[in-house]
Amino acid sequence: SSRMLDICVDHSGYIHILYCLGEEIYYVTNTVPVPEPEIKVLPQSLDFLERLVGDTTDAKKVIISNVGEADLVITDISLVWRDSVHFSISRSSCSIIAPGDTCSVDVKFNPQILGDKNALLWIASNDPANPTEGVSLIGTGLQGLLWDYGSQVFGEVNLGDSVINEYTLKNEGNTNLVVQGIYLENGAVD
Repeated sequence: SSRMLDICVDHSGYIHILYCLGEEIYYVTNTVPVPEPEIKVLPQSLDFLERLVGDTTDAKKVIISNVGEADLVITDISLVWRDSVHFSISRSSCSIIAPGDTCSVDVKFNPQILGDKNALLWIASNDPANPTEGVSLIGTGLQGLLWDYGSQVFGEVNLGDSVINEYTLKNEGNTNLVVQGIYLENGAVD
């Protein structure tokens, strides 16, 4: 018969004793271990790449998992930082997550002005070791797109004659487009 004895004191000051007597293992402590929730959030960041100002992306999912041994209670899910107005939570099924279960949060990007945008999806819970989690959100707002519709073929034009071609400029973006000039490239006449 083998004997083993292990004594330790945890960070809260509780004493834990583990010992073996024959084939039996015994555990003694001056406190009962309390099951705790444990949050896991994936991914840690979402990159929405580039989007036209005023246009909205499809939703991207953030998965919140409870890898602990007690119910995980989500107390807050919000968007923070100065660029948070450019992002939105379109759906969240998170409130109480049982051990081993997951929930999801759908996030969209809708830039209101040009440039790089950074925000944080803030998740607060009752996880005692990690009460807050953050998911980095990034994207870039682009200006409207300009398309031209018209023929670039003038055909044969005799010296001294002129040909008129009509072009239509269309703003394919969702914000005002300012045309600051029109010019010809490679406009040399042979």
